[in-house]
Amino acid sequence: MTSKNLSFKLMAEDLKRRVWAIALTVLALIFAQIFPIAVKCSEYAEQAGKWNESTREYMEANILSLLKVNPMAAAVLIGAAVLWAVTSFCYLHNSKKVDFYHSIPVKRHVLYIANYFNGIWVTAAVYLVFTAVTILLAGRCGISGGIHTGRIWMGALINVVFYSLLYTMVSAAMMLTGNIVVALLGTVVFFSYGPAVVGLSMAYMDTWFKTYRETAAISDLFEKLLERTSPFTAYVYALGNFGEGRNVTGAVVTALLVTVVLAVGTYCLYWLRPSEAAGKAMAFPKTENVIRVLIVIPVGVVFGMFFFALRATVIWLSVGAVVGTVLTHCIIEIIYRMDFRRLFDRKIYLAGCLLVTLGLSMAGFKDWFGYDTWMPDTGKIQSMAINMEDDDTWVTYGQVEIPEDESKQPHWDYGDENVYLLEHMELTDCYPVMELVKNGIQVQKELRKANGRIGSIWDVERQDDTWKTITVQYRLSSGKKVNRTYTIRMNAEAEECWTQIYDSVEFKMGKYPILSQSSQDTEEIYFQQYNQVQKVETDHQMQEHLLAVYQSELKALTIETRKKEYPMATIQFRTKNQCEGISRVESLRELSDYWYSAEYISNRCYYPVYPSFTGTIALLKEAGVDFTELNTENVSGIQITSYPEGNGNRSRTVLYRDAKDLEALIPALNYQDYVWMNDMYYEQTITEASASVLFVGHDTEDQQTVVSEAEDTENWYPFYIDPSKLSKEQRMKYLQE
Repeated sequence: MTSKNLSFKLMAEDLKRRVWAIALTVLALIFAQIFPIAVKCSEYAEQAGKWNESTREYMEANILSLLKVNPMAAAVLIGAAVLWAVTSFCYLHNSKKVDFYHSIPVKRHVLYIANYFNGIWVTAAVYLVFTAVTILLAGRCGISGGIHTGRIWMGALINVVFYSLLYTMVSAAMMLTGNIVVALLGTVVFFSYGPAVVGLSMAYMDTWFKTYRETAAISDLFEKLLERTSPFTAYVYALGNFGEGRNVTGAVVTALLVTVVLAVGTYCLYWLRPSEAAGKAMAFPKTENVIRVLIVIPVGVVFGMFFFALRATVIWLSVGAVVGTVLTHCIIEIIYRMDFRRLFDRKIYLAGCLLVTLGLSMAGFKDWFGYDTWMPDTGKIQSMAINMEDDDTWVTYGQVEIPEDESKQPHWDYGDENVYLLEHMELTDCYPVMELVKNGIQVQKELRKANGRIGSIWDVERQDDTWKTITVQYRLSSGKKVNRTYTIRMNAEAEECWTQIYDSVEFKMGKYPILSQSSQDTEEIYFQQYNQVQKVETDHQMQEHLLAVYQSELKALTIETRKKEYPMATIQFRTKNQCEGISRVESLRELSDYWYSAEYISNRCYYPVYPSFTGTIALLKEAGVDFTELNTENVSGIQITSYPEGNGNRSRTVLYRDAKDLEALIPALNYQDYVWMNDMYYEQTITEASASVLFVGHDTEDQQTVVSEAEDTENWYPFYIDPSKLSKEQRMKYLQE
């Protein structure tokens, strides 16, 4: 009898004892794979004639998508991988069965091959046959796979390869253990340990490194680690990427190679595994302490962080770390020895794990790594970038995303403010930024109090303190980029530093995308004042000149100017990209699935025009732009809603139409949108009182009464009141101050 024939006979005999596993696999795949497709195809065949073309195409795409990626089938394959691996090698966990199998005059490698490959080919064959059946079902109801057939079979290949990988991983767990329950626990560890450690690393940095900022590069790194540190997550990512149309050939080839390596490693474990390991927790005693340390320390750190989240003190942190370490060590020891009385065996390892866990916890708590106090040598900094929270949040980043399919609507692809600033800003004068960094480091030192706790900014707050968060990027001469986030105290020194930074052209070039916009990319210009939009009619030469003048005046804008002035209007240099998006939206206006108007795109990218922008204003007037000046000739009514002192939260609303009242109030009016654009800098405090202004020509009999709210309705326009422009008597009269 040849070895080949013997292998086939052993495989046949092995399948006979596992008929129940075959039946369970077939039944599960029928319900997960064939049944959903059959239901959807049946509905499609019955209703296709009643549906319009759009609905029919949607249903076809839905069915084809399910043929390519079926989450239920994937879940069944994961379960089948565990089931078949356990049933393939469960005899190794029973001493009598081990003696019986090893007494058969068959070489070990033949026995291994018979059991191992049965667990792969049976499930793979059933799955592939059912895949062919689902394709035929779809074809019978009129849904032709066509160019999708190749993608469907590619999806099937992904499932088979990753099933083999998961199956081999569970087989390795069976080889390393001598008890089925322990093997299943080991399977959970193999599937989840890598992602869990990656997640713990992210949580550790987020908890202890107060200046840590997660950039796109760091996020991508962590995501790759999540994908590649577990066969389970690798499978999930592969299916997700494949479903989104990405190329997953590399992932499939890698999974196949890892499967082969694991299969060889599993065979080596099978060959080295002692027969007396059956019934024990671990087949190889030398692996016990390695696994113990790898599990106990991360769990202890997690417990410490959890207890610290309940109460941010070093005592609770230490208690949590000790409880987590001891508890996990004891549980693992019980599993290893299968005896509750041996909880504290291996005390040396317990002490070592406690020492490492407490060390990692305290290192984070005390910042022994020096992460939050790190500052690069100024001489090694090539340039820097900085962003402050709440600073000019009206600036629009991103652009219009226009699908190649002309029947699809464009949308605004939002850009991240921090990403844009850190990529486009190059500050060569590092001194003011480094002074703010020192401020932030000092705040962090104050927060890490010596009394055994980490406080909040309220614990270190002084009278009249103002807090801001800044994001800084260091671009080092070596080419490395380092990002940090600091909470700073906006004292006089910090405000002076921020003024120096803001007033620089380098800062504004990174802050305002309009300063990088070229005349070639500019299609049209629009002027907006008090929510009234005018198109600026100019030729290309005038348009180019206006853009250049506005850019120069915006570059010259200082914080001192912004303290004294509010914008008087806004201007938009509409790009070709915006115009193309608006044109596409307008052309699709009649479609039933149209869900937003062109204003969704056209209302973006407006920039302020300050009274000091004399060059821009002169060119706009030369182009025929009509500026609206607030006076009694064009304002017919002002309604003020105020909150008098001593009146609780109750408001007082009064409508003024008398010319004397209008003359007194108009100088104090500031248009709501312009206040929001500049409120971080304007040195006078704007009152909570709001005003609604009615312009001449909009007056009707229906609007002679008081309106309920200061909203930007069809005719009423929202303003705020600047009390510094009113006398004491006027504030008493109009604001009840």
